[in-house]
Parts: sequence; structure tokens; C-alpha cells
Amino acid sequence: MPGSPPAGPFVFQLRVVLRGVSPLIWRRLLVRSDSSIADLHATLQFALGWSDQHLNGVAQGAFSYTLNAGKTKTDGVEFNVNYLVTRGLTLNGAVSYNHARLAEDLPQAATDSGNGGNSGDPIPLSPKWVAAAGGNYEFPINNRFKGYATANANFRDHTQIGFNSTNLFYAELPSYTLVDVKFGVRWDHFDVGAFVRNIADKAAVAGLFKSVDATRVYSPYPRMIGLAASWGLAAW
Repeated sequence: MPGSPPAGPFVFQLRVVLRGVSPLIWRRLLVRSDSSIADLHATLQFALGWSDQHLNGVAQGAFSYTLNAGKTKTDGVEFNVNYLVTRGLTLNGAVSYNHARLAEDLPQAATDSGNGGNSGDPIPLSPKWVAAAGGNYEFPINNRFKGYATANANFRDHTQIGFNSTNLFYAELPSYTLVDVKFGVRWDHFDVGAFVRNIADKAAVAGLFKSVDATRVYSPYPRMIGLAASWGLAAW
């Protein structure tokens, strides 16, 4: 039909240049017009020989920068269960095991920058074990109101930043467990409850970033006690 655009998908030619690098590093890519962002990400990783693993490097104590980590390997398993104990009482749990490690020694340039790593070293911030358990109990108060109680516990195994202790930025992060509870009442489309998050007020370390000028610690929320209320519209 005259004036109608040609049928797709089309192929776009992209020129990708790494800025701030000398000598110039660039790639010419042919990408379909119906490619997703995830597709483009994978294409860039393959074209540039990247493995989606990034590290912090330091140039003679002057400034930090990011470098590619190389090849990695991951093996793991995950298990989930939900169990209806009795009417109104449900228990659930999940546990996963993830063995993520370097599949090859890092290049000499990475070692020289203070980021040495050997084949088999664990991937930073990748705990081997992660688990969660919870329970929910609902009970009638009268014909209109229902009470409920929920509890959840989350466990994260110890991990580290840096591949091994020779790494300039190496630090160990201990394992931790966080427990939350909530009690409340529901009626019609209303929900009012009281909650306690991080009951033990655990000062956990979920992440750590070390650079030449500072160490930044990322921690889960401290103990929080409060009230929560919500209201939902009825579905037509």
C-alpha cells in the first residue's frame, strides 16, 4: 500500500565506543529492531569479551576505577515449600545453595591494580546459602473481623568483597538472620496492624564498598516498631 512503512523487523547498525580509553576501542554491531534491552546487553557483553563481572581497581592510591573480572562459573540448587498445617495456618520456607566462583585466573593487569583473583575463588557478595522461613495464621474474631499474625525470618550466609585476602579491597561480611513479625485485624477492605522489623536489632552488613578515600557500609534497617494501615477498593 503506497505510503505504508516497510514491514519489520529491521536491522540497525550501531557503533559502540569506549570513552576515555586510548588507543580507541570500538565495535560495529548489527542489531534487530525487535531486540530487547536484555538482548542488547548480552550482545555488548559478547562483542567486548565481558562477563558481566566488575571490580574496583586503584591506580597507585590516587583514584579508583572499574575493571572487568573475566569468566565465572555458577552451580546451585533451590528448594521451596508451602504447607497448610490446619485451617488458617500456613507455613512456608525456601533455601538456596549457590556456588559462584572464578573460572580462570584474573589477568595480570587486575592483579597489578590490587584485584588479584585465582580460579576457584568465590565471587564477591555471593553467599553460598540463603534461606527464608515464614508463617501466617488467620482466625475469625466475628462475622466481619478477622485477626492475623505473621512472622518471617531471612538468613544470608557470610560472604566477602574481593576474591581473596591478597585483594586490596578484601573484607569479610559475616552471616546474619533478620526476623520480622506483624499482628493485625482485617475487615471489609481495611487492614490495620502493628509490626516489628528486625526484632533482635541485628546490626547486619549486607554490602560493603571500599575505596581509596572511604569505606561505605550498607546495612539492613535497624529495629522498627510501628503501625500500618491499608485500604483497597472492591473489584468490579
